[in-house]
Amino acid sequence: MLNNLSREIKHFKEQPHDFRILTLTNLIYALVLPVIDIFVAAYVMRNSNDPTKVVIYQLTIYTGIPLTFLLNGFLLSRFNIKTLYSIGMMLSGVSMLVMMSLKTLDLWGIGSAGLIMGMSFGFYWANRDYLALAITNDSNRNYYYGLETFLYDHRRGDTDCDRLVHRNIQ
Repeated sequence: MLNNLSREIKHFKEQPHDFRILTLTNLIYALVLPVIDIFVAAYVMRNSNDPTKVVIYQLTIYTGIPLTFLLNGFLLSRFNIKTLYSIGMMLSGVSMLVMMSLKTLDLWGIGSAGLIMGMSFGFYWANRDYLALAITNDSNRNYYYGLETFLYDHRRGDTDCDRLVHRNIQ
């Protein structure tokens, strides 16, 4: 098994620099995003004890995504795609900062933080998909998408395991 792992690492290191950077940024995003989601939802529930505020936050996230896809199309003629991709990842931190700086969890503040998080997702996903196609080629595209699927499905597997553990504890 160690031999297979070392071969896989060697194969990854043989990929182009941009390929490795995109894969590693996706890994970081895949690991950090669930923590941010859980933290923000727990923060809202702990400080307000109102599930409707969590729903408002989620709705504004999903409103921000398509709006940002449209905005992204406009901004691509003025900014480098890598810059917009990076902005997408940074906005998730800005959203948390906005949420933590609210003195009271009112609907406008929660909605603003949700909209910023939706913009984060929109900029990230719109530009990540294009970068994946631009950076990979026919010989390494399946490898890239295989790694990416493993990274995102692994995260989902942790969530499923958490649910199973919590169900057995209760």
